[in-house]
Amino acid sequence: MTKYVYRIDDVCPEMDWDKFNDFKSLLDKYEIKPGFGVVPDNQDPKLMIGPGIEDFWAKVRGMVGNGWIVMQHGYQHRYCTNDGGILQLNKQSEFSSLSYEEQLEKILLGKSIFKKNGIHSNVWMAPSHSYDNNTLLALRKSGFEYVSDGLTLFPYKSKELIFLPCQMGVPRVMPFGIITIAVHTNTLSESDFQRHKQFLSANSNSFL
Repeated sequence: MTKYVYRIDDVCPEMDWDKFNDFKSLLDKYEIKPGFGVVPDNQDPKLMIGPGIEDFWAKVRGMVGNGWIVMQHGYQHRYCTNDGGILQLNKQSEFSSLSYEEQLEKILLGKSIFKKNGIHSNVWMAPSHSYDNNTLLALRKSGFEYVSDGLTLFPYKSKELIFLPCQMGVPRVMPFGIITIAVHTNTLSESDFQRHKQFLSANSNSFL
């Protein structure tokens, strides 16, 4: 049995809203409810595609109300180390190799911004898939229960957290597993969009 989940990364006020809304419309057509990672206080210039929208948090609350699963995507999405963390997928991190105290402070600052804007999340997404054991300790201390990351085919429990593996960025049919497809709408090309469109047309009934 194979089930698929969509995860949208890098949601912030300054993102490319035209591309995001196009992809959202595609998911809405098939009644797909994805997870989406919100950067609490975006300070990453690469994510600043536009000037930012004033009703951002109202939009986030609206998506949550529509059944989308909001995830805390780091704090400021600002890389400060070259440590790839546990997964070693990228050589940049907002968290890995920092002290437990520094990481806990960042996570709680992000969580406080969520709370101030009426958002609750118990799911964590690390920028660039980079986190270490101190991150996991800080997440547990902060009340998080789930981590959207990992490379296995099925969810698993470790360090008192449930990991929901994120296996691919390009959709493709898998023989079995619970497969998370990560989408960065800021960089989504027309050919990428068409590939997702074709995949959903053929496999929409297999989505969680």
